[in-house]
Amino acid sequence: MSSTISESSKSWPRKGSLRTTVVTDSCFIDEKKSHHQYETPPGCCLQRITRFILHDEDICCLMALSALPRGCKHHVFPSFHGPDVRRGFLSYLLKEFKEKAIDVFIDNDIERSKLIGPELTEAIRGSLIAVVLISKNYASSTWCLNELVEIMKCRDDYNQTVMVIFYEVDPSDVKKQKGDFGAVFDRTCAEKSTEEVERWRKALHIVAQIAGYHTSNL
Repeated sequence: MSSTISESSKSWPRKGSLRTTVVTDSCFIDEKKSHHQYETPPGCCLQRITRFILHDEDICCLMALSALPRGCKHHVFPSFHGPDVRRGFLSYLLKEFKEKAIDVFIDNDIERSKLIGPELTEAIRGSLIAVVLISKNYASSTWCLNELVEIMKCRDDYNQTVMVIFYEVDPSDVKKQKGDFGAVFDRTCAEKSTEEVERWRKALHIVAQIAGYHTSNL
């Protein structure tokens, strides 16, 4: 089976053609931010932000599929820093996906190293949607950063949909690698090659400009 996204999945609804109808009824758009993040109102609960995601047009299309398109292995590939989100937000989100029969790739059985291997690369390329959960320590992991580089490549090469959740982190800090997020990133970059660091910076800059969900007010 091909590890790249098939022609049928290339025609999937892509890149920000959604979210505004459902989300703006309950959230507000910060016009001061050039990337227009959807920021949850004060007091918004975990269930509500999850409901926004599940009402996303792309996710609704996934639930309507009887089978994965040819060449695709998973509906969703999640990229996240486990210690930040695994027991809270992510666990709840994955539970909801499972109940909706949405297949999510989980890397529990993959041995982690500094470089992502062919199995993980294949999983990213074989997923219809990548859900990126950017948390305060996301940039502490070279694994996460290399995942993000591959996801951004799939977005460019295969028009893969990327859904972004900024979990208790300011998107502008991600974009410019500043603040606490930037400090974590700088530590990760120590003794790394200039080329590798620039790939990470570019991926973070791009992902921070994708319209996404901002949970810092939860």
